[in-house]
Amino acid sequence: YNIYRTDAAGKTVKNSTTAAGLFFDKGLTPGATYIYNVSAYNNLNKESALTPNQTVTLPNTQVSAGYKHVVGLKKNGTVVAAGDPSSFTDSEDNDLNEWKDVNQWKEIVQVAAGYYHTVGLTKDGRVVAVGDPSGYTDDKGHHVNEWKDIVQIAAGTHTVGLDKEGNVWALGDNIYGQCDVSEWKNIQEIAAQGQVTLGLWKDGVPQIAHAGRDLYTQFNTMDTQWSQLVQVSTSVTNCAVLHRSGTVWSDALDDDEIADMNKWPDSRIKQVTAGYNFVIGLTEDNKIVTSCKANGNCRGLEGTENVARLSSTYYHDAVALKNDGKVVFSGPDGYGQNEAAQWNLNDITGPAKPVLTAGTKTSTTLTFSWSAVTDDLTSVKGYAIYRNGNLIGATTGLTYTDRGLRPSGTFEYNVIAYDIMDNLSATSNTLTMTTAAPTNTAMIAAGDSHTVGLKKNGLVVAAGKATSYSNNQGGHVNKWVDIVQIAAGPWHTVGLKKGGTAVAVGSNDFDQCTLNSTDWQNIVQIAAGSSHTVGLKNDGTVVAAGDHGGGRCDVDIWNDNNQDILQVAAGAFHTVGLTSGNTVVAVGDAEAYSNGERHVNQWKDIVQVAAGYNYTVGLTKYGTVLAEGIDTRGTLGVEGWTDIVQIWAGGILTVGLKSDGNIVATGYDALGCDGYTKCLQDIVDSLNMDKDIVQFSSFGNHAVFLKKTGAVKALYENGTGACEVSGWNLNDASVPDGVTVLNNGQSLSNLSASSGKWLYYKIEVPAGAENLVVKTSGGTGDADLYLKFGSKPTTSSFDGNKSDGSSNTETCTITDTTSAGFWYIGIYASKAFSKLTLTVSYP
Repeated sequence: YNIYRTDAAGKTVKNSTTAAGLFFDKGLTPGATYIYNVSAYNNLNKESALTPNQTVTLPNTQVSAGYKHVVGLKKNGTVVAAGDPSSFTDSEDNDLNEWKDVNQWKEIVQVAAGYYHTVGLTKDGRVVAVGDPSGYTDDKGHHVNEWKDIVQIAAGTHTVGLDKEGNVWALGDNIYGQCDVSEWKNIQEIAAQGQVTLGLWKDGVPQIAHAGRDLYTQFNTMDTQWSQLVQVSTSVTNCAVLHRSGTVWSDALDDDEIADMNKWPDSRIKQVTAGYNFVIGLTEDNKIVTSCKANGNCRGLEGTENVARLSSTYYHDAVALKNDGKVVFSGPDGYGQNEAAQWNLNDITGPAKPVLTAGTKTSTTLTFSWSAVTDDLTSVKGYAIYRNGNLIGATTGLTYTDRGLRPSGTFEYNVIAYDIMDNLSATSNTLTMTTAAPTNTAMIAAGDSHTVGLKKNGLVVAAGKATSYSNNQGGHVNKWVDIVQIAAGPWHTVGLKKGGTAVAVGSNDFDQCTLNSTDWQNIVQIAAGSSHTVGLKNDGTVVAAGDHGGGRCDVDIWNDNNQDILQVAAGAFHTVGLTSGNTVVAVGDAEAYSNGERHVNQWKDIVQVAAGYNYTVGLTKYGTVLAEGIDTRGTLGVEGWTDIVQIWAGGILTVGLKSDGNIVATGYDALGCDGYTKCLQDIVDSLNMDKDIVQFSSFGNHAVFLKKTGAVKALYENGTGACEVSGWNLNDASVPDGVTVLNNGQSLSNLSASSGKWLYYKIEVPAGAENLVVKTSGGTGDADLYLKFGSKPTTSSFDGNKSDGSSNTETCTITDTTSAGFWYIGIYASKAFSKLTLTVSYP
């Protein structure tokens, strides 16, 4: 018989066979249309008339099932996958692969799902692969992307390719010799699954070549009469072959399975596939017949009609592709591979375009929404969220809240809908939103020997070594008002004011507290290192002041590269920034953010950064934590943390807050507690009893935790008074009254007021302080002195003590202050006075 095939260009190819039955034409173009004619000829080469034209359009879709995943080839040459993502995506450090994910593949004509990897054949005969590299590389550095002129691929725990000359190539796992195929020639078809490779010779008896595992000796007992075969399929447990007559033979099936096969209808089989202890056949009229155990996974496909192609896995699943592009699936769904049952491989059109609407905002979050969209052939799977052109997340809902933004920052958002086939919609309208300005919130910050706390009313309190939160020019944190954020270096303190400027006191050896230049305007976040201060501006640029040693202040590099920073953090000798693309940049001491091979600039999907003394921590959008730098007795021990919503890094501890309100911590007990890991865990367990920790800060040898109640708990007293915070209530939201705050032992001179007017001052006094003494003296006129706890005194409302003599020399003494807080001092001008001196002190 002569078989004539004519393609769309009019080119005709003739094949001949001496046996009637099924003829398998191979190496054709998916999706192409061909015209077939057949003639008979005798031994004198006299040829009969041709049969009428038979027009055949090949399917250009395919489905392939792996161990934990299913892969589909769409009619436009792109690929979709479901199941375990590690089998169809690639680790970012595998630079051998040109394409990192199957949904990036294009111009694919065949796919094969392996054990833990996926392989694709391009229309120009090249092979691409992703997933576990042990399935497509060898220990000599060879990769399947080196192969050329490949016409068929197959995959098990390895990858096999058949080239146009009939030679077979194999790479990957070879523990059973399944890749030992270099001597195979004149092969017309290949099959692979698990640790098995089969080849079908174009002629010869036996017609099957085998390499690899022979679990049940099924391949050693293959019938030597198996010839005139047109297709071969294999699994680890059995093989199945298709004879040109349409008959299926199989080996290593049990009695139940053989009995099933004997019941198959008389209509000829045109495709067969072998699975784990089962065989599936596709009849000429496109129906599925199965041969498997009573509870076998292939049972769910029995009788399915209008089927185009079959596939089975190494172990569990059986999958079939219907002529309309839909996929049917039978088997367990342990890894989400049953999503393939929702596919339509003819679907290459994306959903309708979303339309965005602005929602609510805070100083660090923006919320927006969109209406549901529809898809043509399948269903909408989700929505991809873009900020300033960068993909930042995805959701299945119709609203999204972007978190971790800089205050007063303006951002552009777009959303793209995608369907179950990974088809994309057009890009939505661009929505521009601006976060709110920084607002008052309770906050703590720990330096080397001091602790500062920000109250909700914008005032700041401090404990510890005063030189770290005051200066010689009378500057002191308790004089600050309208503060919305604080930061502490080891020996200086910084405050962000509501208007976008910054103030600082403490050590100024490197001008780290000199923040009055025009550069320090429109600041929305601050950070403090050992001898440098960092400010983030509302336009995403960054400024820095102080010691430039080691490049810690070289943030202009970020500005010059238009990095668009969302957050900043400062360690002792380095500075870190989170970009709007959710990546991380860093300057300064490289040991604090890299180790030579790893670097924080390799991190992705980061939503928060924190800087410890000499290390860096990043929180991913998945709730896991990354750390890099110098590991001081476990401060980098964040591996295994999950469900984290916020992180903090300090000098001695790294702390994470979980979504359930519990904290986790790693680091060490600076006081040398025996068995420091257990000691730290005891502390964490104690703090988790109430699940009320909202912030952590540490430096030097002490640490402080802020509770929801506004109270502060300190650990590791270091002898400087930095842990004397037990009386603080940072939730105090009472509006500041504008009264000047005085320090213990402070004197003011040259005070004056006209008759009937008041001058007010206040001093914060700890509980139990004895002999608070307030005095006025000197000058001319008549000043009367009044004291009151918690509010301004009047001539008729004061707390048990007044001095209203006829001169300026007055004294009030409070012998015992039972409650901590502010005592207000009122100086009333009975007569106009001038050049008055006020002194206040307590032991």
